[in-house]
Amino acid sequence: MNGITQFYEFQQNAIDWLMKEANSLGSKIVLKLKAPTGSGKTVILLGFIEKYLEQKPNTSFIWLCPGKGNLEEQSLRRMQELLPSYRALTLPEALTGGFPRRSVTFVNWELVTKKGNKAITESEKRNLFDAIRIAHLEDREFIVIIDEEHSNDTKKADTIIQAFTPIHIIRASATTSAGKGTSFYEIPEVDVINEELITKSLVLNEDVDGENADSETEYSYLLEIANEKRLKLAELYEQENLRVRPLVLIQLPDRSKDREETLKKDVLRCLEEMGYSIKNHLVAIWLANEKENLDGIEKNSSDPVFLIMKQAVATGWDCPRAKILVKLRENMGEVFTIQTIGRLRRMPFRRFHEHDELNHSYIYTFDDKFKQGLLEQKETRIVKRFFLKKEYNSFSCKSEKRSSRVTNTDRARILDVFFNHMVEKYHLAEKDYGKNREKMEAAGYLFLGDYKKTEFYTGEVTLIEDLDTEHLVQNTALQPVQTHSDGRTLMHIIDSLARKTKLENDTVRTIMRRLFFRSRKKSYRLLQLNNVEFYAFVINNEHILTVDWYETVQCQTEQLGIDIDGTTTIVRFHFPQEQMYPIDPDAKRIVTLPVNVYRDYSTETFVARSHPERLLERWLDANNNDIDWYYKNGDHGFIYLSIVYERSIGDYREFYPDYLAKTIDGSLWLLETKGGESLTGENRNIDHDAENKFYALKRYAERYGYKWGFVRDIGEDLFINNSFYIEAMESNEWKPIEEVLK
Repeated sequence: MNGITQFYEFQQNAIDWLMKEANSLGSKIVLKLKAPTGSGKTVILLGFIEKYLEQKPNTSFIWLCPGKGNLEEQSLRRMQELLPSYRALTLPEALTGGFPRRSVTFVNWELVTKKGNKAITESEKRNLFDAIRIAHLEDREFIVIIDEEHSNDTKKADTIIQAFTPIHIIRASATTSAGKGTSFYEIPEVDVINEELITKSLVLNEDVDGENADSETEYSYLLEIANEKRLKLAELYEQENLRVRPLVLIQLPDRSKDREETLKKDVLRCLEEMGYSIKNHLVAIWLANEKENLDGIEKNSSDPVFLIMKQAVATGWDCPRAKILVKLRENMGEVFTIQTIGRLRRMPFRRFHEHDELNHSYIYTFDDKFKQGLLEQKETRIVKRFFLKKEYNSFSCKSEKRSSRVTNTDRARILDVFFNHMVEKYHLAEKDYGKNREKMEAAGYLFLGDYKKTEFYTGEVTLIEDLDTEHLVQNTALQPVQTHSDGRTLMHIIDSLARKTKLENDTVRTIMRRLFFRSRKKSYRLLQLNNVEFYAFVINNEHILTVDWYETVQCQTEQLGIDIDGTTTIVRFHFPQEQMYPIDPDAKRIVTLPVNVYRDYSTETFVARSHPERLLERWLDANNNDIDWYYKNGDHGFIYLSIVYERSIGDYREFYPDYLAKTIDGSLWLLETKGGESLTGENRNIDHDAENKFYALKRYAERYGYKWGFVRDIGEDLFINNSFYIEAMESNEWKPIEEVLK
């Protein structure tokens, strides 16, 4: 494998941010990346390294890892796998051979920080400084990556870090936060969930009844509950023909060693009574001075089903079958740490399962401080299971899934759509090059001939950390474009446009040249730029080109006439027997909503609902004379009802209407909610693909004999449209919901 060929969109966005910050003269020295556990932080950092070294091969990276978990070895092996053409070094190798260009040196942080550690002797430290000095004499530039930065006390090795004189220090962790004098980027956890890489949520103390647990032996009660959950998950994996042995983590208190030893013996005795022991390889131990049955424990089919640990697995450990945590306590309680929780979030097959219970993580504890810390984490969503009422077991309707046989778009259609978008937006004409340039320039496009516009900063500061846009003056200059050196910049922009539109790089590049570059083919030609001018045009107009490409793929297309039989697989949708919904455990006023298809469903689920969704659920429940039942659909996954729609460029997507409802007269309604308007007329709909989804829902409903509508709000009032799409809600197409849904 010669490099990393594919990233998830959120990963690529993080790489783009790192590249932008690293190449900006006004950027902060310290860059902080907050990446949820399971988001592929190592792949993101390696992707950035690959891109950066393509542009600046005279750079050497220093990758610092915490001492626990052999993370530096894992990261080094990962780089050797994904970037075999670059040099991955250990610290001893660097001490011997220096820090060559296009290299990454992986360092166990404790080798340079831990007091009394003899891994680096005084003479080796001198060798380290000598190697750094030689690299500087060779004009080497350094970037330092501090992985799992929450575990690293960089003050202890500040002298060594400063010796590298890094142009940037990248601090990456699941728990880092913005700080003064730093640039900060956070990968939204919901993006990682939507890609089905981590569990949907954490379920806290499911089926736990504190009255049944004696304070002296509460661990046995929690272990029994956790084992019941483990057996249930194992059964569900088996039903899906998957060989996964769910693992229960048992976390001992991080306190007294005497208490730890006593509690460990009590836990082992309890597990043995349940049939699980070290001897039969079903119990593993990972403590500082004791390790048992750990070989291959990360594998889905490994024998151990219980692991006794403290904080050893808190950093860098990757075991996707770990789905349950039993957190034992001392009377004093402990400080909450999100790192151990992160070990529970990874999905074993990087996809969600038909049985929704497999798509969540489970925690059992009586530790009040731990529970409070858990609830305060915005990454944590507490979930409750709701069970389907028996009378709705037989319900089914048709759901559309995009066929795996469908290829994406054809280049000729994309060319036609992008050309027409540019012509209509800027009033251009084919082959009318001079007037087209004038009109595009008037609309904001830059035409600077063979020159590119660059920004630089001037000023004087006392402290290094003040080298930022707040203390310097921004200036602009024109520089001649060099097709060789600026080729990487052009490729980066083309790559970015392709990712944002979900198209192939070659497609975007070919179409851009067809429209703007001088060649023999003159059809579809809007400008006539030579090669250098084309480079300058793309580089100088990256932002406005991005807008135009994005608008192109969001253009409305005719959903009613798409070849649904050739693009879609029809499956039967049934209500899931069990549904996990996020809830607000601190909700002060909970109102039961009996019209919902699930038992005991209530307003405590509103914590994850938008304003129009909350209004609609209250309205459906209040109008039980007209509404028989309603169901809140999921927004991602095979088990939920979906509808296929076509984008203007010819590719196909799925969307998931928010609600199904049945009226007393037997009509089935599919309802999609969107942001409405404020009382002052401000549009709150942020879905740029709303019109395509509107007509796809109309096509679907008419094909299968269902009723449908888009629902939006103005203040506390709901309006529905099921005729013709129009954004402005003052239109008569938007009618009060009570006039239509009855």
